Amino acid sequence: MHSTISVADQLAIRATVDRFNIGVMRKDAEIWGSCWAEEGRWAIDLLDQPAEGRDAVVAVFETIMARIDFASITSSVTGIVMDGDGVRADCYNQELLYTGEGPPKLLVGCFHDRLVQRDGRWLFAERVYESLKRGPLIP
Repeated sequence: MHSTISVADQLAIRATVDRFNIGVMRKDAEIWGSCWAEEGRWAIDLLDQPAEGRDAVVAVFETIMARIDFASITSSVTGIVMDGDGVRADCYNQELLYTGEGPPKLLVGCFHDRLVQRDGRWLFAERVYESLKRGPLIP
């Protein structure tokens, strides 16, 4: 059964998404990794199979970010609802990726998220990416 979540928790969840985005834009694995629960699972279309566990998730992030000169990401979080011992939410993203090879790349998609609360902080237990649009910024 789904139920609504407090405004304070909604803000805390949005702060987790903001911290995730800061980690991407700063290419800072420590900041980015602090958004994940120990059992975190990250499923994105660049991977043959999801990364399982915070250490594996962070290792994949570091590998991806090593190929990117700069990334800009903006997000909009929607549909935050309680679900069992955590919450579910959708996080729509727009990313500009600068690789130094050709024009910047545009990625638009949605993370289907499950978050859990640990030590008073909301952390990603799972992020499953749905790609909506991908290509060069200027065709």
